[in-house]
Amino acid sequence: MKLISLSLVLSLVLQSYISSHTPEQVTVLVQAEDSTREQTDSVVVVTIGATGDLMCHSTQFKYASTGNGRYDFSGCFAYVEPYIAGIDYMIGNLETTLAGTRLPYSGYPDFNTPDDYVAGVKAAGFDMLVTANNHSNDTGERGIIRTLAVLDSLGMDHTGTYAREEDRSPFIKEMDGIRIAFLAYTYSTNGKMLPAGKEWMVNPIDGELISRDIAAAKSSNADIVVVVYHFGQEYKRAPDDYQQHYARVAMENGADIILGSHPHVLQPAGRFVSGKSNVDTGFIAWSMGNFISNQQDEYTDEGIIYRLSIEKNLQSGSVRISDVGYLPTWVYKGKSEALRLHAVFPAADTLHYFLGQAAITDGEKALQHTTSLLSGINGTILE
Repeated sequence: MKLISLSLVLSLVLQSYISSHTPEQVTVLVQAEDSTREQTDSVVVVTIGATGDLMCHSTQFKYASTGNGRYDFSGCFAYVEPYIAGIDYMIGNLETTLAGTRLPYSGYPDFNTPDDYVAGVKAAGFDMLVTANNHSNDTGERGIIRTLAVLDSLGMDHTGTYAREEDRSPFIKEMDGIRIAFLAYTYSTNGKMLPAGKEWMVNPIDGELISRDIAAAKSSNADIVVVVYHFGQEYKRAPDDYQQHYARVAMENGADIILGSHPHVLQPAGRFVSGKSNVDTGFIAWSMGNFISNQQDEYTDEGIIYRLSIEKNLQSGSVRISDVGYLPTWVYKGKSEALRLHAVFPAADTLHYFLGQAAITDGEKALQHTTSLLSGINGTILE
């Protein structure tokens, strides 16, 4: 188990350090200042990693094609894989379906992606994929069921969509004696109706459902409850009233961590204090943006990997988020013959000969935009 123990205190100041490194030497670019507590027999720490939308537009899978119906996506994540390897449990939002070859592979508006895509995601170090989003039902009931079957075959955890009604319960992951519940909900399935009587196949954002699920997680002795929302206005870099409302619903019912996706651009992040959660200060990321996509709008090539350190005292049972760190990322979209592939880079790690000056400039902008947007990450933004 790889362990990082860093303190999370509201008054801390962000320490930034940027360096050039190869894929084998990726380090945290921005992190909270450390007043480290070492792990002992009575104190354990696990790290959760979280990132935004894992999309697969047609350009992406065409670049990854190796012929004979197979695809190699490993190069998409090679430059961030070493960083992910330092995280105990990595999650992302799978914003596509895996309906197989019964339907043509396709990008927007109805996503159907080769299975090799999630094999590449798994190889990069992801442990869980959230499947509740507005594209969950793009390929219908069979697509939902097959997507989950593929994830199961790879040994990947998932939550938010379900093949059987009895499976629809809070997913709890236990690591080193810390029980973490993951709940996921979406604002919509793009008007594509689920089969009558099977609305349970995709979790909707619904206050009563969220309240019941958080209560069920707590009754199952979850130390930490993570709520992942697919919500907000696309391409808006600040949360709207809908996001504010449902963040408060989660917070007031006892959520400890709230993670957002869907806007396809980054939005601010910071602490919240509710008195209802198990931790003294929770953490909310309004939108984690895109991790990888072929979207062309401004800011859609900018992403992030959050690293949340969860600390538990096994004697007292107390739990806290002992540190939050983040890695700004940037998507290169295969515009050079030297790399005909979409690839995620640490935003400071774009000094490669094949990228060209325009791409290097884009990466530098991504780094500047992200660090500026998150300059208040140690401040309370919801209470």
